[in-house]
Amino acid sequence: MKHQPFTVFVLSFLLVLSWFFPGRSNANAYLPKPDEAPIKVRLGTCSLTGAFIHLGTAIDNGIFDKYGLRVEHIAFRGSGVSLAALNADEIQFLSCAASATLPGIVTGIDAKFIGSQLVGLPWVVLGPSDIRSPADLKGKTIAVSRAGDLSHRLAMEVLKKFKITPREVTIQPVGGTGQMEGYRAMISDQVQAVLVSPPLDAIGKRDGFNIVYRLKDLGIPFVYSSLHANMKSIVTRPVAVQRFVAAIADTLYFADRNPGKAKAALAKAMKLTDSESLQTTYEAFAKTIANRRMTIPIGAI
Repeated sequence: MKHQPFTVFVLSFLLVLSWFFPGRSNANAYLPKPDEAPIKVRLGTCSLTGAFIHLGTAIDNGIFDKYGLRVEHIAFRGSGVSLAALNADEIQFLSCAASATLPGIVTGIDAKFIGSQLVGLPWVVLGPSDIRSPADLKGKTIAVSRAGDLSHRLAMEVLKKFKITPREVTIQPVGGTGQMEGYRAMISDQVQAVLVSPPLDAIGKRDGFNIVYRLKDLGIPFVYSSLHANMKSIVTRPVAVQRFVAAIADTLYFADRNPGKAKAALAKAMKLTDSESLQTTYEAFAKTIANRRMTIPIGAI
């Protein structure tokens, strides 16, 4: 039973991948027939970050429509409420960080991984200009959202990498469900470092802060953002599940080849107008950690 969350859905993304490989038929088996009525589904997201780039691109460029899906997007704040909605079938799909949903899944919440669109660590440690390397964090305070959460665990990995003991720094929980709380705490000098992902890295540089360390250099296998479905959808709506994965796989290629449209979708969703922030976010999520095969890296989980 412990392995059930990872094994139920391998078929869906393997089937989707078959039409991307050369040498196969050019027919896309996941497109609807011309006279077929669209399937209505609800998609939840547990936070609004740069990871939304592919979902926003799919919504704004008719890619879900192309696959016969009429998608209603519902934005949640946090994994707990979004998992509860998936468990109750109030939403049929969820896009969220695997690290955020795994604790709920192992307790029995009905959520299954059906594909991972982002694999890797896009975070950086951001700090004032006088903190140039992780060694300079000694004697400083690092902001995390909550004790024991992902930002806390990643901060501890950085300290471990550079042989900095917990006694040599202060870890300060600042609350909230996103990164802005920690960023604001650093602006007010309540803390001297925070872990952020794009676009906050570019915004931080513009505000005079310094990128102290890029967490991708930790070399840790990591699943950033994954698609989830509930078992009811997998059993009773298999066509919708397959088409949903196919649509996101298609969008990964679309965003890679149409940067202007992908950045426009991100700008609309996140209300970003700064071109440098948009470019940094696009490079991170549409290029560097985009997992175009959509496979679920079990070892990383």
